[in-house]
Amino acid sequence: EETRLEERKVVTVLFADLVGFTSRAEQMDPEEVRSLLRPYHARLRDELVSLLEPLLAGAPERGFSEPNRWGGGELEELQAAFAEDWHVQPAPVDLQEVVERFFVRGGNSADIGCGGGREVAWLNASGFPTVGYDACEGLLGEARRRHPGLKFAKAELPELRGVGTFDNVLCETVIMHLERKQIAPSVRRLLDIVKPSGI
Repeated sequence: EETRLEERKVVTVLFADLVGFTSRAEQMDPEEVRSLLRPYHARLRDELVSLLEPLLAGAPERGFSEPNRWGGGELEELQAAFAEDWHVQPAPVDLQEVVERFFVRGGNSADIGCGGGREVAWLNASGFPTVGYDACEGLLGEARRRHPGLKFAKAELPELRGVGTFDNVLCETVIMHLERKQIAPSVRRLLDIVKPSGI
């Protein structure tokens, strides 16, 4: 009987896109698409290698079940870079339109998975008093640094310990990052923190 050699690893998958690429690629042959993307792939690979190699070189070998935590300020630097990248992205106009239409104006609000606090700042400025929650201390630190007058606290799905109930709850680009087994209890918990008259 053949013995299968398998190894479990925790990996991070990076998705990158080019503005206008989809419509352009639809008019191209596969060979042209590959040729167009090759220099971008090479640049992205080089940038990631230069960024991650120093971090990985100092990271101890750990088992699958133990999370890999970098020491010092390396992880904080990555989190700060993530927050900066998110803040310079174009405002999510489609999301803002939905919020403006359906959220309870002036209602007590929460942003679950607030990251660097961009949406928390917009919500507060738009008439929705909002507290930002995130599982990552580094991102919460960035949020507090960028928006010192706003409220942020640590909470993690699916438990959301210490989180009260709200008229409005925003949870954007978070569920897709959870493990499959966490999705259903996370959605149920999000529904639990919405007031009966809320959204």
